[in-house]
Amino acid sequence: MAEKFSKEFHVLIAVSFFFWAGWLAFTPLFPLFVVEIGASYFELGLLMAIPSLLAIFLRLPVGMFFKKVGRRRILLLALLIQSIAFFLCGLAPNTGLVYPVRILQALALSFFPTVATAAISDLALPEGRGEAFGVFFTSIGLAMIFGPFLSSFLIGYLNYQLTFLLLSLIPLAGFLLYLRTSKKTRETYQNVDKETTKGSFGRIIRNRNVQALCIARVLFSFVAATFATLFSVYAEQTLLFAPSLISLLFVARGTVNALTRLPSGKLSDKIGRKTPILIGYTTITLVFILLAVVRDPSAFALVMGLYGFAWGVRVPSETAMISDTLNVEDVGLGIAFLQTMFPIGVTAGSIVSGAVAQFYAIPTIFLASSILAVPAVITILTVSKSNRKE
Repeated sequence: MAEKFSKEFHVLIAVSFFFWAGWLAFTPLFPLFVVEIGASYFELGLLMAIPSLLAIFLRLPVGMFFKKVGRRRILLLALLIQSIAFFLCGLAPNTGLVYPVRILQALALSFFPTVATAAISDLALPEGRGEAFGVFFTSIGLAMIFGPFLSSFLIGYLNYQLTFLLLSLIPLAGFLLYLRTSKKTRETYQNVDKETTKGSFGRIIRNRNVQALCIARVLFSFVAATFATLFSVYAEQTLLFAPSLISLLFVARGTVNALTRLPSGKLSDKIGRKTPILIGYTTITLVFILLAVVRDPSAFALVMGLYGFAWGVRVPSETAMISDTLNVEDVGLGIAFLQTMFPIGVTAGSIVSGAVAQFYAIPTIFLASSILAVPAVITILTVSKSNRKE
């Protein structure tokens, strides 16, 4: 591993773990918290949508200009903002003060994923890019285990506000680590030529593989947002699961996700990117059918594990395919463009699911959501082998 990847690569892996561990500890509890302090299902959907809505407008500019500012500065800023957001959420007595928190989280989630992912692409060799993204996304998968496990432990002893205050220390630790270890990192700052950027963007949006991946990712993220908005509330209010148990179910998802990502990335280097992506989108259809019918906690743990597999097998191959497909100078912007598709789907999924949940049972909504993965599978079938120019 040391021969394949640089010190900067390993630092980015560690810092990414801290960023995502905090976020993924926060995620299972946030819907329960806002409902407890008075939010309706519709307001819950709006609050869930705010970070993704703002990310739609922020991620592409970040992808265009981060090399001018420098990735170190942007990553440090994202970690600090995330820490402040968790701290402020711990002080919020009502939903009115949660809105500024979500705006801060939108900034962090717009800055960090785009810049960190583009950095990994820059640091990886072309022939090992699938493995590099597998390692990178495995660190996020490990955060999907640690984060919910930590929140499950904390919420067993503390209320939501105190839990959020403690969670603010996780991205702060990442900030301090990166501040210390990245001082000697040398970056090449580049001025942004508008005409060059315009040409790059034009090549990206005309690429058929990019088009197919973007459509599929919007559909997947719509379904994922439906789950993120409604599952915790459904599990607590209808199934009577304790908040600590709900967080543990997220651990089951994160565990399988983490175990899947690196093998999936390596496999895609050997057999191509398309097959793992197809497996992921096909599996997510089954997951949402099962979410609508199971009731037992142990059965939910198995379903969440299957969800983790569907997520983990897809992500490294998707990102590596973008890097394979586009010319070198277009990759950073291309990754930002692909990542912009996720907040588009999340925004729509959060608002729609929150609104619809006021009229329909949540299992019915899960069942309907499973249908959306089918056109994603059909879209991925149109993907062709890349012809990237190095």
